[in-house]
Amino acid sequence: LSRLPIIGGFDSAQSPHPLDRLLRQNLENSRDTASIEKTYALNTQRWETEIDRIYDYAAEDIRVRELLKKAQVSWKLFRENQIKAAAELYSLPPGTMWGIRHSEFVHEFTRSHALELLTLLEPLVLVQAKPFADDHQTIPSATSTPNESDYACPDTFHGKPAQVDLGSSAEARNFRTELTAASKKPADFAGFYVAATWGCGSPCQQWALIDLRDGKVYFAPFTTSLGGSYSINSRLFVADPSKAITEFRKNEATPGDFPLQTSYWKWQESEKKFSKIE
Repeated sequence: LSRLPIIGGFDSAQSPHPLDRLLRQNLENSRDTASIEKTYALNTQRWETEIDRIYDYAAEDIRVRELLKKAQVSWKLFRENQIKAAAELYSLPPGTMWGIRHSEFVHEFTRSHALELLTLLEPLVLVQAKPFADDHQTIPSATSTPNESDYACPDTFHGKPAQVDLGSSAEARNFRTELTAASKKPADFAGFYVAATWGCGSPCQQWALIDLRDGKVYFAPFTTSLGGSYSINSRLFVADPSKAITEFRKNEATPGDFPLQTSYWKWQESEKKFSKIE
């Protein structure tokens, strides 16, 4: 039972399900109606994958296989009709908020079924030789190394970038040349930002983000020695990636002389700042 991801305990504020944590993280980066609806839709798909995984596990027991197959078909038909009815109802009032309400409904409807199924697995796990493993791909692990999909961005920048606002940060004017050059590049981090970097010693790199929507500059609270790893589709920034450290150590005259350590940072869109992932 210790390997069951949920037996009534994850559905709480103290110990939320990993998919609930992922939803909250992605909603932080959703700034308009379309991106919020897309975030709910993506997480609904993850819950659907989780439901299928639960059914596949339970179907390995011949004693319940046929009953579960019928139950799965019945539930999918019920869900389809329920969602159609909800779509009609939520389309009646005016206003874009009802699209979000519909997305929330579909998400919660799917999520609740997954949690119910996980609870039902408890007696089956007790008699199965094979545990229901929690090391699958649909749920980011809370204890593993952070990865980009844990902090996915539902939207990316499209359109004409704003001119860099050198007055938006006390430090920005000191790096006018570097920031101006970087602002002409396409977005490459967290959907809407360009990651700008320049040397601050040897080996040392300083970092700042430029929001292409309004040109504002946000300086990172860290520097790197061997660069960073990041993506336009994620809010995760990896400072001094482990692969870069490994390559550096191969060519180091005296291995270990230069202190290096990988650190992980997430961009908090609502607060416009990086926070370290411990």
